[in-house]
Amino acid sequence: MLLQPADLLKTRVQQSHSTTLLSTIKLIASGPNPIRSFWRGTLPSTLRTGCGSAIYFSGLNALRVRVASAAVVADGGAVGARGDGHSSKLPKLSNAANLATGAVARTWAGFLMMPITVLKVRYESSLYSYTSLYSASRDIFKTEGLRGFFAGFGATAVRDAPYAGLYVAFYEMS
Repeated sequence: MLLQPADLLKTRVQQSHSTTLLSTIKLIASGPNPIRSFWRGTLPSTLRTGCGSAIYFSGLNALRVRVASAAVVADGGAVGARGDGHSSKLPKLSNAANLATGAVARTWAGFLMMPITVLKVRYESSLYSYTSLYSASRDIFKTEGLRGFFAGFGATAVRDAPYAGLYVAFYEMS
């Protein structure tokens, strides 16, 4: 929540080809309610971050346990948590399995949270004149249908999946 103004500024500067960060700050600060304006979009950001993290980590755990169980069944052994003093309590997987489970879990979480992400970005944007999240939702559905809530998912998945996969793989290596 504390960094919401930075996220809002990023959205505003990215959508404008001629606006600088400083001119965007000045424009928002000179408005009728600058404090409220800088924190525009906080609710969907908080929901996206909180719920998205819960979905990601629970999905990651479920995937890792399932992959470890499948590997153990294939080998005829038993699944167990690490006993090597490692900080993770998750089953030990190969680097490729860590990469894949991290990428799949993040892509799934991103897909589920995409409608909130679209609402957040459009509500923060100065290109749209939404007065509430409800009016934003109603307008997106009316003009673009359900598909509008998933605009940009492909680009988001291409960005997030490799990062999450590499993060899990490197984290589990240490």
